[in-house]
Amino acid sequence: MTSPHEMKKNLDIIISQDFFPKIGGAHKWLYEVYKRWPNGVLALVQDYSQDIRLANGQVIFDLKNHGLLTIERHDLLIEDINFFNFFFIRKIFNTFIELKKHIKSDVAKIHCLRSFPEGIPAIFIKKIFGNKIKVITYAHGEEILTAQTSKQLSFIARWVYQNSDLVIVNSKSTQNLLESFSLSGPVEIIHPGVDTKSFTVEENSLRNFRAKFKWSDDTIILCSMARMEPRKNHLKVIESINALRKEGFNVAYIIGSDGAEKESLVKLVEDLNLDEFVKFTGYVSEEDRILTFLISDIHVMPSVQVGPMIEGYGIVFIEAAAAGIPSISGNTGGQREALLDGQTGLVIDGLNYIELKNAIQYLIENKSVRLGMGMRGKVWASENDWEVIAKRTYEIITHKT
Repeated sequence: MTSPHEMKKNLDIIISQDFFPKIGGAHKWLYEVYKRWPNGVLALVQDYSQDIRLANGQVIFDLKNHGLLTIERHDLLIEDINFFNFFFIRKIFNTFIELKKHIKSDVAKIHCLRSFPEGIPAIFIKKIFGNKIKVITYAHGEEILTAQTSKQLSFIARWVYQNSDLVIVNSKSTQNLLESFSLSGPVEIIHPGVDTKSFTVEENSLRNFRAKFKWSDDTIILCSMARMEPRKNHLKVIESINALRKEGFNVAYIIGSDGAEKESLVKLVEDLNLDEFVKFTGYVSEEDRILTFLISDIHVMPSVQVGPMIEGYGIVFIEAAAAGIPSISGNTGGQREALLDGQTGLVIDGLNYIELKNAIQYLIENKSVRLGMGMRGKVWASENDWEVIAKRTYEIITHKT
């Protein structure tokens, strides 16, 4: 593995406040791309060693093979973005110093997870070092809507985007949101991808994993592999499961992950007497995440917009496609671009309970349609394999910056 000190010229640095073992599609996107980079990359990311929930997972993750990606952890966490707050200024300054240590007199490209907070110290570095520093800023959707709720955040986001050498967006939907900032520089759409090879698993492993849930062989399994928060819409899926079971459909539901809504969703499941058929796995390893997709028949995440929170794209839809199962998505944000409506899944109005229930029922009752969508999904996933995405990203960044 290449150390930061061995990387002299054309240094690539990722800066990400969020990182593994914390769950999240945004930093997963960067990690999967840059661990496939043809030259060494330094990742300045959040240190979770003082977080009892994540410390052990961090140790395990950091010991894995990350290609030419070197992980360097610091306390980057900023919860309150406010230039009138001393602690915010200090955190930004500390991150600036860490960046400056590595750049020195080298030519460098800084790849920022978001415009804020990560983009702020990167642009300050660019202002000091000039044109030999290139800043690439990623945009995911929800942070743009969040910026529009505050004059200060809007100013910061505009400043970072306008001073970036390249902005990479995850969907056409996110690109449309960026129009309010009137950018003059290049903006490129690159969809997040999936590691299709990791979805090849021995049948014996699948049988053993499915057996843990103690459901009969004819049970139709739904899964949602997303943080439990209102916009992911787990509540409506649970209500649909309840209605379908009352109508005689043998359907069960796996919710993989954790989140702020877990307590209320668990209570709902208990109140509906669905404990046997709705399983909360809590945090899942990448291996169990893949196994969950593979033993499921339908992936469902009908996300909705809640305040500024929106689904910018949805890596899970590509992962479900790689597993050969159809998805049901909502119709807000970029999730409509992550699956092909009528081909790899169904797009519905996540606010419309009847539409959601009917979509689930349709896929349950029409096995041939379900399997056909799964086959088309594998082709769609192969077109969006991380190897393809990483190569395209490298070519675009090299050409545009």
